[in-house]
Amino acid sequence: MPNPESQEANIREVYSQAGINYNDTAYVECHGTGTLVGDKFETLAISNAIQSPRSICRPVIIGSVKTNIGHLEAAAGVASFIKAVLTVEKGKILPNINFSSPRTDFSVSSLGLEVPFEVMDWPQGYTKRQVSINSFGFGGTNAHIVLQDAVDLSLPLTPPLDSSPYPPPMSPQPFVFSARDTASLKRMLVQMAEHLESLPTPSSESYFENLSYTILLSAKETDFVTLSSSAPRICFIFAGQGGVWPQMGENLRSFKVYRDSIASSNEYFKSMYQWKGDIETLLSAPKSEIQIQDVHLSQILSTTVQIACIDLLASLDITADYVVGHSSGEIAAAYAARKITKRFALSCAFLRGLSTKSLLKMNSEVNGGMVSVGMSEAEAEAFLDKLQLSRRNIVVACINSPRSVTIAGRSSEISVVVAELDRLSIFHRVLNIPLGYHSPDMTKIESFYSNSLLSSVQSRGFFSAREVAEAPTMFSSLFACEMDKTPLDTTYWPRNLVEPVQFKAALEAMMKNGNPQPSVFIEVGTGGGMRAPVLDTVTPHAISRKKPVYISLLNHKQSSEASIVQRLGEMWTLGLPINLTNVISRSTFPGSLRCLNDLPSYPWNHEHKYWHESKVSSAFLSRSAPRRDLIGSRSLESTPYEMKWRGFHRLSENPWIRDHKVQGTLLYPAAGMIAMVVEAGAEISSEMQNVTAYEITDFAIHHAMVVPDDNHGLESTLSMKRTQHSDATTWDFSIYSCDTHGTTQRNASGTLTLISSSESMDQFLCQQSSRILEYFAACTEEASTIELYEALESIGLCYGSTFRNITNIRRNGTQTFATLKVPDTKSGMPYGFEFEHVIHPATLDSMLHTLFTPESQPMVPVGVEKIVISASLRGGSAGTPFYGFGNITSQGVRETHGDLAMTLNLTENPQVVLSGIRLAALQLPQGWLRNHRYLATEVVWREDISKFRPASGWTFEQLLQSLAFKKPVLTVLKIGWSAAQSPRLLELFARPGMNIMLTVQKHMFCDIDEESLKKSGLPYKIIDMFGKEIASSYDLIFACSQDGLNIASLQGRLPSHGVMILPSPLKYMIPYISSDHAKVDLTNAISRPKFGNGNS
Repeated sequence: MPNPESQEANIREVYSQAGINYNDTAYVECHGTGTLVGDKFETLAISNAIQSPRSICRPVIIGSVKTNIGHLEAAAGVASFIKAVLTVEKGKILPNINFSSPRTDFSVSSLGLEVPFEVMDWPQGYTKRQVSINSFGFGGTNAHIVLQDAVDLSLPLTPPLDSSPYPPPMSPQPFVFSARDTASLKRMLVQMAEHLESLPTPSSESYFENLSYTILLSAKETDFVTLSSSAPRICFIFAGQGGVWPQMGENLRSFKVYRDSIASSNEYFKSMYQWKGDIETLLSAPKSEIQIQDVHLSQILSTTVQIACIDLLASLDITADYVVGHSSGEIAAAYAARKITKRFALSCAFLRGLSTKSLLKMNSEVNGGMVSVGMSEAEAEAFLDKLQLSRRNIVVACINSPRSVTIAGRSSEISVVVAELDRLSIFHRVLNIPLGYHSPDMTKIESFYSNSLLSSVQSRGFFSAREVAEAPTMFSSLFACEMDKTPLDTTYWPRNLVEPVQFKAALEAMMKNGNPQPSVFIEVGTGGGMRAPVLDTVTPHAISRKKPVYISLLNHKQSSEASIVQRLGEMWTLGLPINLTNVISRSTFPGSLRCLNDLPSYPWNHEHKYWHESKVSSAFLSRSAPRRDLIGSRSLESTPYEMKWRGFHRLSENPWIRDHKVQGTLLYPAAGMIAMVVEAGAEISSEMQNVTAYEITDFAIHHAMVVPDDNHGLESTLSMKRTQHSDATTWDFSIYSCDTHGTTQRNASGTLTLISSSESMDQFLCQQSSRILEYFAACTEEASTIELYEALESIGLCYGSTFRNITNIRRNGTQTFATLKVPDTKSGMPYGFEFEHVIHPATLDSMLHTLFTPESQPMVPVGVEKIVISASLRGGSAGTPFYGFGNITSQGVRETHGDLAMTLNLTENPQVVLSGIRLAALQLPQGWLRNHRYLATEVVWREDISKFRPASGWTFEQLLQSLAFKKPVLTVLKIGWSAAQSPRLLELFARPGMNIMLTVQKHMFCDIDEESLKKSGLPYKIIDMFGKEIASSYDLIFACSQDGLNIASLQGRLPSHGVMILPSPLKYMIPYISSDHAKVDLTNAISRPKFGNGNS
């Protein structure tokens, strides 16, 4: 049971922990399941917790989304949350729909609560929009959420001051899209392009920033999918000073972190070494204004940019797992690996450049250069040995990759090397460097460089233990091995200047010892010159089948800001944890970004199925059509090429079948089989267009469908198979039935065609329409429908009221024109429900009755050549009249042929046509007799004496016969009985067909001839003249004299058909007779010779 105290405590705890004011809550989205106990306790808890601290004049508005969409079970709380968010966002409170009357056992208003009945604006007097959400889970879990608007967060913030003159007027932004599959991703791009095209041209940079930010958040909401099951490992690559070019890194100046790093380095050089130069000026200067060959400047610029790029990537959450440096690139690599500080790294670069520049000034003979050659180390050594050059003046300075080395030396030797390489057409590239690094000449400045470093800031003690532990692993190209986490001392860097660069060996060591191996290589600070050496070295050692990815942060061929953003976006696509928010806000600051709420929604891909089920299960859960009375339901194994319907014909479900009995057996009518096929065609055509009619050809009945009077009924199967080369409009069909004993029979077969538009069909229907009008004019002989159905019943075709639908019939020989009505079958169905159908079997079967006459022998349909039924008949109502003809075209001993056509309007084409009907005479069972009622009788029709006035020329005999025909047992009162009257009256009363109950009343003026009465054998009784035994009613009263009679009293004893005969002429008796009865003068009918004295 719900516990109001627990609910109240839960609400109070939420407000207390979050420090939220109850008075700010204007609306509570309730769990609101509509149960008697649950709603009462919930409203009580809300009132006690939220309403109690404030005035009852300021009610809390309550509602529930369940009144709109019902209970979503486990997702009910999500629906409530969505509604609450929209309520806060729009400032509108929705009403509770279908709220008719409040509870009587407690009052909502007395609890300080209010139920809205129409859309409400947010109530006045609240400083913010605050909504509470109450939700209960199965098992007693209570959840409560408080939502507030974000107006404060939406206020414009003051950006931090930035004195840099470099922020661009319009910065390119990354637009990153993420989806669960390629199809959705493509649709997402199309949707966004269409959305942007539909908008007016944005006038501010902030729109693009917010657009990029919103798309980024949407991408984060999508579970990011990469082809790798784990996050990629990153290796930073640092090239030497040879990769410097004018305005290097200028496209990174929009990033404040980068600018700050360059500025701090610039300040360090000036303060530490009283340097007169300016890095920012040098980096922004065009090519004509900077000497790249200046070994001092190139070294300073290279390392400064590399360090700034490291700082930039760190601000974007991109950190390396491994670092490898080439030559002086190891200075930045050591900084990235937390093995030296930034200041020491800058000192290494500054002093290295200063030392080499001093060497050039002091000793001109060391002028030389470096050339990159497409050879292996062994090939290069052999090549130099073959040239027989002095190995003190020329050496293999760098082993870059298995097929790349760098040769360094003095100018004269380098010239010989280059000339020979040209002659041999061996790939080579002369580096723009004025001396040979890593050659024996570098030993001349080794001690000077080493002593200079001793006075610089050292690395030890400048990093925490955590920073050192989390730092990337450095693989040294000096020692060709993995370095430990301890800082590098000053002795490392002079050796880095003098000794050969083992870059290939360092990479191979990383691929061997790195666990896991790096898959993404980022060249930091230079222009991508190390791509080929790195990939040539690491690719053969890669364990993963996927090729390593190489990205150069800078590229001298693509130096625009857009190219930088593009490369950062590529890092995001690789699954690197890059903070693109900082990329988007690089020209402003993150606090200024806002989400847009009018972008296209996520294009879910519904093509991929996650629910795998069998075809049968899917067909059952996704049935497009319900079970129907006539055909049942479509089989789950049906295909577009072959369909089946399975149903049951039970008298309890279709009681109209009881009204179709043939020779004492309940048969499912042939018209019902036709209606079954038509219903199946209607179900198929529901997915098609412009189907106007259903045509059935070669319809044949093989066995009758006998419906048992039990609970099981008769199981039927309608099988339809699309004919070869058909476009789903022509189907061969068969109808099968299975009884309770499991015996299966094929009952009918034929071909169904769905007619859309056909000139030949239009012509056929026009011909039938003409025949209807022809028979309408020709058939003039009126016939009785009662006589027809009684005659059919007499031969064993017993049609109940549901099938007796012909209301008017006219004949002309074998031609019949009839009017019939659609029966009301719905009222007789269980619960008065009936599925809609094109034509009901009872209606169609009644149309076949136009082929029968009272003289017909028992016949049933066994086939039809062509049937056309209009699709427009669907949904017809009971009582709708049909007009049409039935015609016997040929009649034999065992088989009769005929046609019929029916229309709703004589001016329109017929809606039902059956052409080539075959009726087979029933084989009468042994001992069969026609209806036993008429074995010894015949039907005789006479006028109803109570409904008309007899003519004055009638005889008494005619009057008596009509009266006896109306009342087979005739009660007669004869007042007085003379001997003269006895013979004639007794003769009339004793005739065949007369059944007289005679009462004779004594009269003072007429004697009773009791002797004659005894001889007649008629049943009679005699009563006295005072009338004590007289009955209350008589069919015939016959008085011998009017003297002493109370004529009015006698007239009151006559029923509506009764007759009283008085002895005097009519003109003398009118004053004594009530006007309620008809009066006829029978003076001539009762003559004196026959009835005695002159008083008749």
